[in-house]
Amino acid sequence: MNDFELLRDLRALRRPAEPAVDLWPAIAARLGAGAGAARRPRRPMWPEALAAGVALGIGLLLAIGGRGADPVAPVAVADGGLPWSVREALLLGAAYDGALREARGAAPAPRGELARAERELDAAQHALEDALAQQPDAVHLLDLLRRTHEQRLRLAQRQAAVG
Repeated sequence: MNDFELLRDLRALRRPAEPAVDLWPAIAARLGAGAGAARRPRRPMWPEALAAGVALGIGLLLAIGGRGADPVAPVAVADGGLPWSVREALLLGAAYDGALREARGAAPAPRGELARAERELDAAQHALEDALAQQPDAVHLLDLLRRTHEQRLRLAQRQAAVG
């Protein structure tokens, strides 16, 4: 195909083309049928989401605190000079430490790959805490710290199950 043929074919594409079947009457009929049905207005879902979050938080605090976990040191958390993200990291760490103590129970110290994984997670936790102290506005670090704590907890539960 040479340039002349290509230009001719491109010009042919400019011509308007009518569709073989007119779809609008069927669409209008469906829209009209749905208009008669009573629709209730959507209400915001944030109150339910907020209530569920509060209930989950209280449940976690009761589950962790009710089983003998050490309470968070009030001096470390009540320090008004710390940024909110660092205070959240301290609270998060205290909650997960209590859950870790409970999950480990009387299980022996991890060996082999589990011990290596625990050391890596500990190193990651310390690195994230240091980074959060340097950049307190980096909220994504708080989420990464939470994930690291969850992985440590799953590792401890696996170790307790293995024995």
